[in-house]
Amino acid sequence: MGIRKGLLRGDSTPRVLLFFVVGLLLLLFPGLSWDVLCFVMGGLMVLAGAGKVYRHYKEREYPKDYGFGIGLVTVAGGLIIMFMPKVLGGVAHVLIGFALVAAACLQAEMVLRFRQMKANWVPPLVGAVVTLILGVVVLRNPFTEPRMLMRFTGVAMILEALADGGAALLLNRLIKKSGL
Repeated sequence: MGIRKGLLRGDSTPRVLLFFVVGLLLLLFPGLSWDVLCFVMGGLMVLAGAGKVYRHYKEREYPKDYGFGIGLVTVAGGLIIMFMPKVLGGVAHVLIGFALVAAACLQAEMVLRFRQMKANWVPPLVGAVVTLILGVVVLRNPFTEPRMLMRFTGVAMILEALADGGAALLLNRLIKKSGL
């Protein structure tokens, strides 16, 4: 029950879908993608931050975290990203590379779960290593043209989504098979 509940709370489906859709947009429309991506991601940050502020006031007891402050910072960051995408353009490779490296770390956690369950952990390990390598390449930014960076990032994000989604499907199948 503990493993299943933890997986449901930490469901990776929204992140996988987001990475896949964003990757496809970056691959197909590299010029338009950055402004749209900044607007959508900034909007999501504003909503998430507003949700944290709302939950802070909704709690009946004294809040145990810094939800209000974190919420305000998230809203401010989202607004900056939404309305100043050109400012972030110069560091796009850092932001996207970091997101890919972070995704590789999450996949590494999946590898540990597979090993704990004594299941075949090699496929998620391969996905984690590939995602890590792609993230490092994006961080190093060997691209001479911004459109090439966006296209490469699109391919990297699609591959990461497929690797992460595949690992999540395998893990869910293992959980059902073991009756947890």
